[in-house]
Amino acid sequence: MLPVFSGQSVTRPHPLYWQYDFALNEPHQLARRDGPWKLLASASLDPVELYHLPSDVAEKQNVAAQHPDRVKAMTATMRRLRTEIAAEGAQSGNPPARQTAARKE
Repeated sequence: MLPVFSGQSVTRPHPLYWQYDFALNEPHQLARRDGPWKLLASASLDPVELYHLPSDVAEKQNVAAQHPDRVKAMTATMRRLRTEIAAEGAQSGNPPARQTAARKE
């Protein structure tokens, strides 16, 4: 954290990915941050939203339609990671994700 507080840039070895299986703020249950880009998605990965954070810190301008190739690549990685995490969770004994009426899985 020291580089961040010192104003230095931080290089991550891997893009960030997180999921909120028990999120109350649907439709966004999945997120992926890769450099300046942040992809938000529902559990079914549809719909998705893409934001370019350096130019839109408040995440007000969904630019997914302008960057379909980036959305496709980031969504594919998100799908793979979600599948891997679900497989590990099933082995761990953790409870499954909460199912809601709005979920389309």
